[in-house]
Amino acid sequence: MLKPLPKLQESEELVNEVPAPAISLIAVFRRQLLRVRTQAELEDVVALLKGICRGAPAMVAVFPDNGIPAIDGKISLGWSDDWEARYRARAYYEVDPVAHALPGALTAWSPLLAGKRSQSERVREFLSACIQYGMTHGLSYISGYSDCRVIISLVGKEIEEDRLLRHALAAILPDIADVAYRVFARFREISDLEKIDQDLISLICKHGLTNKEAAKRMQLTDRAVNYHLKHLRILYGAKTNQQLMFKIGSGDPRSTHGGTSKNS
Repeated sequence: MLKPLPKLQESEELVNEVPAPAISLIAVFRRQLLRVRTQAELEDVVALLKGICRGAPAMVAVFPDNGIPAIDGKISLGWSDDWEARYRARAYYEVDPVAHALPGALTAWSPLLAGKRSQSERVREFLSACIQYGMTHGLSYISGYSDCRVIISLVGKEIEEDRLLRHALAAILPDIADVAYRVFARFREISDLEKIDQDLISLICKHGLTNKEAAKRMQLTDRAVNYHLKHLRILYGAKTNQQLMFKIGSGDPRSTHGGTSKNS
């Protein structure tokens, strides 16, 4: 069951707590959000967010209960592809304190990432990578749901320090998170699959790669890719990759007699 959108703040409360220019930004975003039904429309909202935040790299990402971010359960504008690939490949989400911050409030990155030390080798590696890729300053908002977290993040020191912008973001990011939760419903449905299966679904079913191209991208043998695709087709009761794409994209339930996920 989808979580309903939160009630808008009362006008008097907004006037008392939020500067007037921020109220204008909030109104613009909420009008835009009312029209969002698809991932493409949500991407337009994220582009608007990025523009208002002076071009700061922006991301909306779904983190399922198993903690592994879905490869396509996100919208990323302006983020480093190398950083995103490394973050996922090295499982930095397991040690990233921002990703595990309490939901329901803006979280500034620098108190958690800048100049920090750790006795853990993995944490030290993560913190070093943050410095290398310029990911020590920014803001994130986390919204918690029964089956996942939606995390909205913006990169940059100016974003942390702009008081007016923080007022606006505190009001609009919860609404964006609720819309993202609805839009990304189909990615949550595959979140309990093995990471390799999720990646294959993305590369073959969404991006249209052939089996051989997916094998090369994932550094797997053709035989391994065929094995995993066969498992997925059985799981969803599909005879071809095209049928598999349709069933996953339309949110069809899995076959009750065709295999199991890793959490079954």
